[in-house]
Amino acid sequence: MSFWNNAEFAFQRQLADAINEEIWSRSAKIHETEGFRPVDLAAIGSFGAQQAMLGKNLFGPAADGLVLPWVPDVLGVEWDHSRAVHIVGSAYAGFIKGVSNRNFVFCDYLRAGKGHWHDFADMFLGQVIQGDCAYYEPLCPILEFFGSHRRFSLFDLCRASLVERGEVTPRGIRHDVPIPKNGADCLHRYAMHAESRKWTLNRLTQSSARIVIALGSCVEHGLLRLFDSLRLPDGEPYYKVWDIIDHRVWRPKKQKKPSAWVNTYAQNGKTIGSRLKSSTSWCVGTAFGESRWYIVPVFHPQGREDPGYRQTLTYLEDVMRRISAEDGK
Repeated sequence: MSFWNNAEFAFQRQLADAINEEIWSRSAKIHETEGFRPVDLAAIGSFGAQQAMLGKNLFGPAADGLVLPWVPDVLGVEWDHSRAVHIVGSAYAGFIKGVSNRNFVFCDYLRAGKGHWHDFADMFLGQVIQGDCAYYEPLCPILEFFGSHRRFSLFDLCRASLVERGEVTPRGIRHDVPIPKNGADCLHRYAMHAESRKWTLNRLTQSSARIVIALGSCVEHGLLRLFDSLRLPDGEPYYKVWDIIDHRVWRPKKQKKPSAWVNTYAQNGKTIGSRLKSSTSWCVGTAFGESRWYIVPVFHPQGREDPGYRQTLTYLEDVMRRISAEDGK
């Protein structure tokens, strides 16, 4: 049976969560800013949040100028436990029925948007997560590895569905597609928006969990740059990032464009494939010497490099032994 059928979710217990409440109540306001507004995303081929690409031609008068809330984080009831695991992606794919390959019903999303994030989370579980062979089901081996159906959180650096807007066919159908590689500027603008950064940092800092699984080199690089960007009053980094094997401190490379991190490795030569042959990962500690998180990059579930995460599970065993040894020093 799938991990998702046995998982115990925070929304099922009606647990309060300030971060999700903010995502649910404030994310749509981001689209009042130039570059994020529905009018800015109206042209065919536009890159942006599907939540702001709705329209009355497809969804009726209720969708005219409408922006739906972004996706709240998927939380187990003990997501903040010290033995919990965070699993982090880059951005959600499109999931609204009629403009994507998934089947979340627009009217349900609209109704949930007027209510509580718990209502949406319940619908999202049934209409997107369970049985999803592209993303959520392939993640089950990693979630099962950590041995708890309660201690987990899943979220993305960008909690909106980033897509390239499709053309409406004569039959009145529009099919949006994931943003391509040349959409790095879009992901950067959304993932590094002040609200997105705040929600990601709050999710990590408000939990005692120390293991952070980064799904792909883009997420690895984004997380490291996010931690490195936080500064003490004297200008020194608040967090220090280092490799747990050679203990080299990581520093971000100078980039010609702010969005260059999306399509570049955090460290030259450190591909995810090369990591599977070692037990290396990143440690993030405070300037005061505390080892706070371990960033563990793995292949994205849609990749074909490691079907079923067989090699990855062996790698995770090695990494966890290494982390135990580090903690014991």
